[in-house]
Amino acid sequence: MSQYRLTKPKKSRSKFSFLLTAVLVIVVLAVVAFIFLAKNKTPLAISLPVVPVEPTSSLDFMRKKFGGCTTAARDQFVKDASRINGVFEDNFTLASGTSRIALSPIVANMQSAAREMKALTVDDCGKLVQEKLAAAYDEAVAMFLAFMKESSAGTGLIEVGTQLQAAYRFLLAYQIDVAAPFMLEDFFAWSKNDNNKLPQPPELQYISEIKSGKTRCDDYEVIESLAFSYHEATAHYSESDVLRGIAKERMLTPTPKLCNGKVWLDTTLPGK
Repeated sequence: MSQYRLTKPKKSRSKFSFLLTAVLVIVVLAVVAFIFLAKNKTPLAISLPVVPVEPTSSLDFMRKKFGGCTTAARDQFVKDASRINGVFEDNFTLASGTSRIALSPIVANMQSAAREMKALTVDDCGKLVQEKLAAAYDEAVAMFLAFMKESSAGTGLIEVGTQLQAAYRFLLAYQIDVAAPFMLEDFFAWSKNDNNKLPQPPELQYISEIKSGKTRCDDYEVIESLAFSYHEATAHYSESDVLRGIAKERMLTPTPKLCNGKVWLDTTLPGK
């Protein structure tokens, strides 16, 4: 028994020493690991590339607002509406040089084209274009019906021609971008305020940003195309080579100079 009591404390001290050594080893390894990670963390942080911030698109919110509009629906409408508009224009031109007594069948053709335009299936974006064209058609038909009844009241030939030309601009705009017809309406309102030195409302601020060069160049291109679609519409109706040349000259691809020093971003426009 006495021998057992003498040897037992030695075994406890040996076990305690082993545990203490193990703890020290773990602590040392942890410290070494921490120092290693700390040394390697800084170079990784410094080597991360800095991504330059590009100009944003002021038109994106308009495109998102009319996100339900599709290029497939647009293409089909433009195809059908262009055909109908061609028929209406031919009869309108013919009626403009026809005597009162011979107008009846020509006006009937115009009425038929107007009904066909109103019957086309459209989405929210195409509906605005459809309404503009149909309203101009109705005004032209009403003018000739009044003329056939020998009534001098109503809209004159020049005024109706201007309405048809303005409606055709919306068809041109629709081909640029599915949301462009609404942008064109906004552009009209913005231009009117600008000409009259009136403050622009918040909903038209995106056009001011584009015109002042604070946005992407492809936005600039869309707005400029809408601005000069007037010349294209005029050339379409008057068939003037001079006006067509002016339109082509003014509708230049934006350059860094035109975009107030900003670099052209080769981004694909929706619908292109």
